[in-house]
Amino acid sequence: MRLTSLSIANHSRVTDFRIDVRRHLVLVGTNESGKSSILRCLDLVLGKSTADLYATVTAADIREPQLPFTIAVELENDGMHTCMRFEAALDADGETVHNGRRWTRRDRGRSGANRLGVPFRFLPVEP
Repeated sequence: MRLTSLSIANHSRVTDFRIDVRRHLVLVGTNESGKSSILRCLDLVLGKSTADLYATVTAADIREPQLPFTIAVELENDGMHTCMRFEAALDADGETVHNGRRWTRRDRGRSGANRLGVPFRFLPVEP
């Protein structure tokens, strides 16, 4: 499975961006430029368990409280394209974070989350 694109929006430590990944992705930058934050975002969308999401994502991760913090990745494996999206939004109290992940695929005939080989559970994205 190969990462083909990554986008992050409304993260407190990273400027909004979208990048298409070719064969390799190398993160280079000065200290405090956001390299670790980008890797953490990848872990949020691809690796964290449900409990870890609620324990890890806080209001401090969201730059503009009225907008959702989103991470979107596209993966490709043998012609199968999968889009995975993480979204976190603040409740009206300004402290409670509601988050979730969802995926869509652009292949035919294969179904189920286990085909991805990614250890996570899907959560509903709350408005």
